[in-house]
Amino acid sequence: MDYKFLQVSKSATNEVLEILNHNIIGTPGVSMLYKHMNVRDKIDRIWNPYFVSLMKGTKLIGTCCFCRRMTANAGREIHSFYVRYFSFKHGYRKNRNTERSISGTSLLKEEVKSVLAGKVLGVNPNERFYHYAYVDPRNIRSARLCKEFGFEPVRNYTTIIFNRIVPKDDSKPKIVEVSPADEVMVRKLLSDFYKNFTMFSFDNLFHDHKYYVIKNRDNKIVAGVQANPDQWKILSLPGISGKLIMNTFTHIPVLNRLFNKNYRFLTLEGIYYTAGYEHYLEILFESLLAKYKLNSAIIVVDSETQLYKILKSLNLGLVDKLNKEVNGNVICKFINFTNEEKQSFKTHSAYVSGIDVT
Repeated sequence: MDYKFLQVSKSATNEVLEILNHNIIGTPGVSMLYKHMNVRDKIDRIWNPYFVSLMKGTKLIGTCCFCRRMTANAGREIHSFYVRYFSFKHGYRKNRNTERSISGTSLLKEEVKSVLAGKVLGVNPNERFYHYAYVDPRNIRSARLCKEFGFEPVRNYTTIIFNRIVPKDDSKPKIVEVSPADEVMVRKLLSDFYKNFTMFSFDNLFHDHKYYVIKNRDNKIVAGVQANPDQWKILSLPGISGKLIMNTFTHIPVLNRLFNKNYRFLTLEGIYYTAGYEHYLEILFESLLAKYKLNSAIIVVDSETQLYKILKSLNLGLVDKLNKEVNGNVICKFINFTNEEKQSFKTHSAYVSGIDVT
């Protein structure tokens, strides 16, 4: 389909990469402002992307990526699109006229609705599928724009930070990379562990042999997690306390291991544990920090789950005691769903991928 304002590509063009490499994430004065440092690597991992870009004549001024996936949703497999990298070129990002043009220009609005209806995303418009994204409700403009195009909040998520000033690699129990043979078993374990969740997918798991497990004396897997090294460039933190942290922590030895403007960390996801072995997660996380010579790990989880309660029962470290959790909304736009099917996404826990959020 030919569009006047939108351009669809199956790969990230140089113009798209330029926008994403310079994209500043966060809401000024309200939340942390930061930039991703490994955009190219993350884009290369997206299995089936659709980059939808906003054009002004021949000039690309904004872009958004629709990541096509098959997700498990409380026992039902459904096509879905995770929506990420919604960003504009500098000068357009906070421009009210840009926001008005997206929501107000009738032709552009119809083109956006056409994309959301799946007409250029390789799906049958008559089939059941959905879009989902993660939104900071404090970002009023983004939340308002999402609502206008039919996205609705279904769950809440929160960010947990696990940290150690001097992480130790505990040799007992032994932590190992999952083997190809064990991966089959781990997939079964994860499928069962998250069987009552929505939006569960393997797309961000088992990359680069970075899924790690702990086995008990009977050689059974009792805990596991995907670990992804990542890095942000932090530009600012909100409030007086934020300025204090930016100006002190980053210059004080030892403390700058926990917080630094060039913030290096692990993203942990695909967490698994066997009942009775929950405490092994703490050993697993700390050993992985030691392995990667890092001091912090980020975990993103539905805040109304047993998994959240288990994670909060661990010794998460100093930052957890000082830091206020960052909460957000899981939002969805449903295509060809009944009201009962939509309601299921509100009553069942959501699987939140750390790679998607970070």
